[in-house]
Order: sequence, then C-alpha cells, then structure tokens
Amino acid sequence: MKFVLVVLSCLLAGAFATKPPKWPDVYSVSGMLTIPYAEINEPFYAWYDKTNGRSRVDYYGGMVKTYQLTKQGDYGVSLKLAPVTTQNQMNKETCLQVNGSASYKIDVQGILPYVRDFQLLGKLAPSIGGDSTGRDQRMDRSRS
Repeated sequence: MKFVLVVLSCLLAGAFATKPPKWPDVYSVSGMLTIPYAEINEPFYAWYDKTNGRSRVDYYGGMVKTYQLTKQGDYGVSLKLAPVTTQNQMNKETCLQVNGSASYKIDVQGILPYVRDFQLLGKLAPSIGGDSTGRDQRMDRSRS
C-alpha cells in the first residue's frame, strides 16, 4: 500500500509540473523589444501590481513611460510621459492623460503572456542565477 501511495504521489507531482506557470499579482520584468525587419532593439522595463491596480512600462531606455492607474477617478487614468517637440521647444517632457470611461475602463497592463493554453516541454539547464527555466509551447491546431 505504501508503494502505491508513493507511485501515485510521483504521478500527481509529474502531472502538476507540466502546467504552465501562474504569474504573481505583483512583479517587475525587464527585457529587449526586438523587431528584426525594422531593425529595432529597445530595452523596456515593466512593473505590474494587480493588487493595487497600477502598472508602468518604460520604453526606449526610460525616455517614454506609461502608467495605468485603475483606482484614480471613476474608471481609471492612463498617463504617458514622453518628449514632445513643437515649433518652440525640442523634446520637452510632456504628460499626456487619458481618463477612463464607462465604455473604456483603464486596466493594469501586464507584460507577461497569457499561458493557459501552453504545454511544458521540459526544463532547461540552470541559468547563471541558478534557477531552472521552463520551456513551454502553444500549438494552434485551428490553423492547420
């Protein structure tokens, strides 16, 4: 009986290990936005806080910043800080604000992909930080 419980536990652990990750409600990430055909390689930084209803994404090395603040006003507020050039001033940092509405509520902006339909293919060797990395894949069979 003890052997059966051990085998069953191993099988259940293996089944749960193949599920895609569940992202936390609060995280920060950094990466590189790459668009090869346009020869664009730009760093980005993002902060996501679903718990407090706010997110921020910095583009172009922090030159452009976007904020999504869901608890400001009745429907949230979206802010964008970016340099704007006019006839009188060059690259003046400007704050552009969009208020949410009943038909367009501002929501936090996640940067990590929606992974519900992904399958774990396996684990890669530990990285420099010592953490192992999962390798996931999503197959869209409706296009075949």
